[in-house]
Amino acid sequence: MPSTSSSRKRPRSADDPTPSCRRARRLADAPPAPPPDPSTPRLLRRSVGYPAPRRPPRSVSSPVPAHAVRSAQPDITPFIVAPPARTPAPRVLHPPPVKCTPITPKSANVRSIPNSDTPSNTDRSEMDVPLFEEVRGHVSFGCAALWNRFDVAAFDDLCNHAAALGLHDGRRWTSWPVLTAEINVCLFLEDLFEDLHAYMPTGLTAYRFIRSGSVPLHNGDCPCKTDLVFTTTFGSIQNPIESEAVPSWADVRVVGALKSNPDKSDNDSTIVQVASYACEVFGNQPWRRWVLCFTLCGSQMRIWQFDRGGALGSTIIDIHAEWKLFLTAFFSFASMDATSIGLDPTIRCDVDGVEDTFDPTLAAYHPEPESLRPYIWIPVRLPEDPTPGGSTAGYSTGPDSPVPPSMQAFRPQTWSRLELHTFSMAQRWAIITSTAMCSRARLWGTEDWTYVVKDQWRVPERGLEGDLISQCCCGDPIGLPRCAWHSDMLVLRDGSPAREDIEFLRPSAASTPVTNRRSADDASAFDSHYLLRAGCELRNRVHTRLLISPAGLSLNWFGTYTNLLTALRDAVEGHCHMVYQHQILHRDVSVNNVILTTAPDAGGNLITGGALIDFDLAISTTRTASSGATQRIGTFDFMAHEILASQSTPHTPLHDLESFFYVLLWLIIYYDRSGSRRSPPPKDTIFAEPQRGDKNPYHTASLAKRLYRDPREFRKDVWPTVAPDARCLRPVLLAWHRVLFAPRVYVDDDDTDDDDWDSQDEDAEEAPPPPLVVEPRTRDAYAAVLQLLRTGIETLAGR
Repeated sequence: MPSTSSSRKRPRSADDPTPSCRRARRLADAPPAPPPDPSTPRLLRRSVGYPAPRRPPRSVSSPVPAHAVRSAQPDITPFIVAPPARTPAPRVLHPPPVKCTPITPKSANVRSIPNSDTPSNTDRSEMDVPLFEEVRGHVSFGCAALWNRFDVAAFDDLCNHAAALGLHDGRRWTSWPVLTAEINVCLFLEDLFEDLHAYMPTGLTAYRFIRSGSVPLHNGDCPCKTDLVFTTTFGSIQNPIESEAVPSWADVRVVGALKSNPDKSDNDSTIVQVASYACEVFGNQPWRRWVLCFTLCGSQMRIWQFDRGGALGSTIIDIHAEWKLFLTAFFSFASMDATSIGLDPTIRCDVDGVEDTFDPTLAAYHPEPESLRPYIWIPVRLPEDPTPGGSTAGYSTGPDSPVPPSMQAFRPQTWSRLELHTFSMAQRWAIITSTAMCSRARLWGTEDWTYVVKDQWRVPERGLEGDLISQCCCGDPIGLPRCAWHSDMLVLRDGSPAREDIEFLRPSAASTPVTNRRSADDASAFDSHYLLRAGCELRNRVHTRLLISPAGLSLNWFGTYTNLLTALRDAVEGHCHMVYQHQILHRDVSVNNVILTTAPDAGGNLITGGALIDFDLAISTTRTASSGATQRIGTFDFMAHEILASQSTPHTPLHDLESFFYVLLWLIIYYDRSGSRRSPPPKDTIFAEPQRGDKNPYHTASLAKRLYRDPREFRKDVWPTVAPDARCLRPVLLAWHRVLFAPRVYVDDDDTDDDDWDSQDEDAEEAPPPPLVVEPRTRDAYAAVLQLLRTGIETLAGR
């Protein structure tokens, strides 16, 4: 074993043998073949027994940057990509909130910083575990109908040219490498693409694939590397782009994973690997309905479709025997349109005056990106619509006017167009999730982003969120959003309107039983094929769209503590209205689900308020059917201690009031007065992250919160973690703590005169606890919390 000490290394002289003895022996046993005939196709030049020719790099004028050019080394040389020098993106101090429910077995919940849209930079080893749990029981194998997406007849001419050039001899690919290492297969695919892309069907726009196995793609949540991706970073073959940019997950259309072992197609590690790629695409392209991936293990190829219900895998084909199907799939990946790769056809844009599906992978590299403004149609005319009859872009509401294509299933009499902001307000790095896209919107032709469009994939057992909001917001109560329109998305099936759901997106044969599924008693029962043996239970989900207002701002942009208390006061008031006027309980109060709003007063001055949003998990307290929930309800950091302690604990309004308390506490621990995140944040807080290996993080968090019900423990351990300039909120926090928890006499053991309300603290300590603490009554608790928030707002006086 060579020594690691550099002092023992002998300098290499000019007479020393070549560095690689293995390469020297190979060259001695098999001298290099003579140069091939230049007229021979590229693939035949690297047939079995001949080393790969050294291809010189592209010229400087090439549209593909130097760092993306294939290595000119033989195919046994590792391929190393050197990313171009770039300045790292600055950290955002006020990130828009990201809906997260940590600890539940979801890949989206691995976050080092709560409520942040910056990358988690989670290691693959850590991410694979929750991702495996997320997809387990939701992976279907052996769907032959998935291959029907590819039209072999359309690529018949390309296949004939492959045979004519001798690339396939009728039995196998003549230049298929003996050693199916990743680099060798990549070189094979690259030459295949170079030799045949000119024979693709006319009218198709083709995008190159690039090898990305040596450098992570940009904008990823985790630093995971792919084997190859079809991307728009460098433009299309017809219109190449000179770019030094590192390819981004936002540009990815299809992802491939390569394995040398043909037996790894069914392995859990292979499936979780491509699932991690699908997570990254969903996180950067939230308008996706599905993500297409493929695996090539040796010569065994499988297609994967990941959607919000799980993963659907095709049957496995051998690319030598089913070579025409392989060619068709491979070149289809390069030329699929936006709808075929899974983008939502109801999100539109105008391309050269023609309405088409919005493709975000092209928007960043379009010569005029502002011209590709995404928009949707809704089948109602909004009151604020400035266009006559609610029509735009040539669409009108007259008897002879054409209905927008995406609205035909609704059969509307009138409609409106709303422009969507290209940045999603709720990025989700997950596969099986309800909220897919949440984007600001404005009426076409207006300036202000006054609406929010929210797309969901809800389970059918749950009612529509828009129904709950419409029910609660009649009379325009304080602290609640307004629903302008909502509906399940409709599609035409055999000419009749039907709901768009997961079953509609998948091939009709996807639910057929798989005959080659192994049993637990099989000889391979101890290999890593748990996902294969677990079976698949498709839990259908329905595509729903919701249009609400106001758009508001994230609560961590509060700016002053007066604004923070005002927003919480309005949200609590709205919550109280929901409970007592409409018997609806929110159940997911968190820092993401309370927003800051502004509205003009009688004098035209803008005043700050707040609103409670996101009714995904809200329920009617008079319901008789199940809500469809399969786990604890809420966001981990803000769950009440009783909810954390037991999954069977029924949710009550007092639990939501406790969650509001944790929202205030969380913000004043992690943010300063201006709304900027504290750097570095305090380490040991009541919201400490669960430790790896903790088998029951809910129990651990519950014990901590139960301990801090004691006012002395709360003052001793929790209060010191609060931001120094938030000490003026101490009376509000202690009074709220007193309303929620046990009837104890508060003793002020802090002798420092650190805030303006010490005298009020002393009065409160001498006063007996209110009766509601002895026998908690929900209505009295609401009144007490609202009163202490009003008092705090008056005392702060704008600070």
